[in-house]
Amino acid sequence: MHHIQDYSETSSLEKHWGFEPRIMPCTADTGTCQYLDAVYHAHDLSMLYTFILWAIILGILSVWVGLRVVRRFSKETDSVIFEVDGQQRVSPSNLHRRLVYTTTAYLRRRLLPESLTLIFGHVSRLQLLIFAILSGYLILFSLIGITYKNWVTPHKTEPGLFNTRTGAGGFADRVGSLAFALTPLTIALSTRESILTLITGVSYQHFNFLHRWTGRIMYLQSFMHIFIWTVVQAYLYQPQPSKYHAFIIQPYIIWGIVAMTLLTFLTVFSMKSVIKWTGYEFFLISHLIVAGVYIGACWSHWDKLKCWMIASLVILLLDLVLRWIHFALIHFRFIGDNKGFVAAQARLRYFDDSAGGIVRLDFEHAHKAWSPGQHYFLTFPNLSIWQAHPFTVLSSPRPESPVQKHSYIIRCRLGETAKLGNLASQLSNTGQTTPVLLTGPYGTDVIPRKVSNILAITGGTGISFTLPVLLEATMRPNCGLIQLIWIVRYVKNLEWVASEIEALKDIRNFHLRIIITNGKEKDAKDLNVELKDEKNVSEMTVNEEKHGLGSLPEEFDLVYLNRRPNLKEEIQEYMEKTDGKSLFVVGSGPPGLGADARKAVASFNSARKVWTGDKAGDMGFYWDY
Repeated sequence: MHHIQDYSETSSLEKHWGFEPRIMPCTADTGTCQYLDAVYHAHDLSMLYTFILWAIILGILSVWVGLRVVRRFSKETDSVIFEVDGQQRVSPSNLHRRLVYTTTAYLRRRLLPESLTLIFGHVSRLQLLIFAILSGYLILFSLIGITYKNWVTPHKTEPGLFNTRTGAGGFADRVGSLAFALTPLTIALSTRESILTLITGVSYQHFNFLHRWTGRIMYLQSFMHIFIWTVVQAYLYQPQPSKYHAFIIQPYIIWGIVAMTLLTFLTVFSMKSVIKWTGYEFFLISHLIVAGVYIGACWSHWDKLKCWMIASLVILLLDLVLRWIHFALIHFRFIGDNKGFVAAQARLRYFDDSAGGIVRLDFEHAHKAWSPGQHYFLTFPNLSIWQAHPFTVLSSPRPESPVQKHSYIIRCRLGETAKLGNLASQLSNTGQTTPVLLTGPYGTDVIPRKVSNILAITGGTGISFTLPVLLEATMRPNCGLIQLIWIVRYVKNLEWVASEIEALKDIRNFHLRIIITNGKEKDAKDLNVELKDEKNVSEMTVNEEKHGLGSLPEEFDLVYLNRRPNLKEEIQEYMEKTDGKSLFVVGSGPPGLGADARKAVASFNSARKVWTGDKAGDMGFYWDY
């Protein structure tokens, strides 16, 4: 408000948090004084609405923590068995639990499927609902409390010229304040060492959708903020162009332009089409550096709201520090013969594939065990020390051993993984190794302990996630029927995990169903596969010597299906084996497969069935991105 108020003539200053103090009493013309009343009132409301936003966020997180604690220490009550239409039903005797299970089944049915994928990509309706609620709050409270009025006031020193004061200035400051308040949330949604994961138990990668879209909201808010004030200063205030020139050279305005430029860079270069053009590595490094500079630019632009930038900087730095701590715990030795830095030495094996090739990575390294289904960020110094990519560990952890065995199945695409494929093709069968650096582990437990019947649906390299999770489930005391449906394009893809499939034969209650979706019948014959034709489905017996597999037991099915499988039919077939008991579906693979799985699982959830005691209507679900 320096452009309106003369602080050299002040008699008293009225403090306003996050804004410049106001000179009281107002000695300007009536229109200007009314405008100042409106602007300061709108600003005070802006501060209130940002605090309310964070009060709601912190309140939700507090309730979430409370529910997790209660759920962890609560015990299942006895069930009541009764009959409906001549069939036995089991229902929790506790009415509260019954209501919770029924409500959960209803919400899964409605919110688990995907919608508006052309705009938002492959995310559930639940994430879209959360985003819609946040957007609705921001839109509503961007408009409430603004004085929608213009004041035309005479210029003090230029007779015949008039300034147009408008309530749009209050709106511009409102959206700017909300953009500042969103910054810590947006950064928290992007961090690997996520405090949100610690609070909610939800793995960090599931927050990526909200991170992207809150960032886009911030960009839109910032654009409106700078556009409106540009119009006001360059057109509505007089005289021009001297007024605008005096405005644009002020340091806080220059820093605002810098911040807007950096935010534009972050927004444009985070688009999927641009990432494909520049490469994931450039995106990752530039995003981190530019985000840090952006925080500093915002701080310099308006230091009266630096609290939001301090919080953002703390979250960002804490994430980086914890990453380095994880890295040091894995690679630095402080006792023993090999003190100092020690990199893992990996053996590479390359499998030719029409989609770009597959690399199998195997090594052993001394460090603490991880949890099944977790992943590490791997760096290959022979390729680049500046890049780290997330890969799920195929092998199972060994908590009792100081040395852990790592196995990874990596699809070669563009950039770093393509270089890795070239390196693997050179080192395969040579006995040579390549150094690997690890950071992690990341991820959370995905299958509740009380679940006994588990169906895993996985496509391609997604088996790296589902296989160790299922193996851990087979060791639980309440283990029921465990089944893995692995969908691959070609029979030869079984070679990726031949040793793991061989080891599955000794595990009771484990059923493996492998579905081949591509290739021609002659291709299967070339691979010594015996086909038994049944229209478009063929049961196959694989020559064990060809793929490194022994004879397949009865619990293992190998099906040639020249199309994508109907997941609803696959789940229905599995349910018939569980005698109508509740089950949990877990999966990993291509986004399209995840969309089909969500839709299928949602269709089996039924609030009516759960209320009447039919556990088949209570089907849990988790999909790993």
